[in-house]
Order: sequence, then structure tokens, then C-alpha cells
Amino acid sequence: MPDLYGAITDDAVNRIINFLHARAPYLFNYVAPSIKLQTDDAGNVTGFVDHWLTCSEVAPDPPPGVPRYRRIPPLPLPGVAVKLPCSIQLIDLNIDFHPGDAVALPVELAPPLADQRFSIQAMVQFGLACVPASAVKTPGIRFYTHDIPVTRLPVESLHCFLVQIFAVGHLVVAGAAASQQIKLEVDGLEIVDISPGGLVCCRRNSLH
Repeated sequence: MPDLYGAITDDAVNRIINFLHARAPYLFNYVAPSIKLQTDDAGNVTGFVDHWLTCSEVAPDPPPGVPRYRRIPPLPLPGVAVKLPCSIQLIDLNIDFHPGDAVALPVELAPPLADQRFSIQAMVQFGLACVPASAVKTPGIRFYTHDIPVTRLPVESLHCFLVQIFAVGHLVVAGAAASQQIKLEVDGLEIVDISPGGLVCCRRNSLH
């Protein structure tokens, strides 16, 4: 059987990622929505609808029928009867192949990029609704909006923070000759210490 050879450049991979970011944003934006009050023309409360909150705007609009977000479960806290809206957004992603000219690796990952290795740089943005300190002081407290009990915290914004991630890895061929698979192995991972201001806010409330 003759050998089969294929190649793709990191520039091509990054163009595909950017295309998907615009055309399939739900692959990069994960949201546990809050709730928003819904009323009729007379101002009477008729119920609640999902309120999709993110830290960074998701633009441009995706094609018709393609969702902007992928739903994830709200965050539960022990002793608190309401769950917290949150979001996880992959706002920047770059892939670099040897010899490495698109990603500046931190010193912890021993640059330059070694032969037959790839690197990934990702900027992840987290958003979290902070539960009021009064709810933490009084475990089991229920939340009401217009005298209606709610199980998701109704908020209008999230506390946001960024985490920058670098990874270095390589591809390996595994399995028997008849059923070989190409797998990814991570050689090193580094999370840059970016101040998580939103997380600090929520932690402060939880310690009251």
C-alpha cells in the first residue's frame, strides 16, 4: 500500500477558526441564561423568558437557523436556593506549527517551538453572576420577582474576567495497522495569571 501524505498550514487552520467564529458562534459561546420578566400590553406579569448575557458581544449575526449560544446549566451554590447565570466565551484562538511564528510562547513552555510540535494560544472569558451576600448569610433563602419565586438569579450583567491559556503538543499515530488513529498529545500547558476581578467579587460575597 503506498504512503499517503497530506499537509495543512497554520494560516489555513486559523482562517477556518475565524470563519467558524462568525458562522457558528455557538461553538465558542456557552451560556447559562438569566431570566427576564415578561408582561402583556397592560403591564401584567405573564412569566419569564431567557435572558442571554455574555461578557463580549457575539457578532456578526450568524446565518438563519444557527444559534448564537450553546446552553449550559446555571451554576449551583451549596446552601443557596437560586442558581447563578454564567457564560464561557472563547474569544480568541490561534494555532501555530513548527517553526513557530504566530504564537509567542511563554518562557514556561521553553520556546522556540520544537520540531514536529504545534502550539495553541487561547483567550477565554468567563462571566458570573454574584449571589447577594444576604443570601449567603441566610442559607435556604428564596428569591422572588414580583412575588413569583425564581430558581435562576435575575441579573442584568455579569462579573467578567479573562484567562489566557497556552499549550504545546504533537500528533501521534496509535492502534493496529488496520485501525490506526491520529491522536493529539499535550506536552505542556500554561495558564497566564490574569487578575480574575469578577471571581474575586463573587468570592468576597461568599465569604461574608
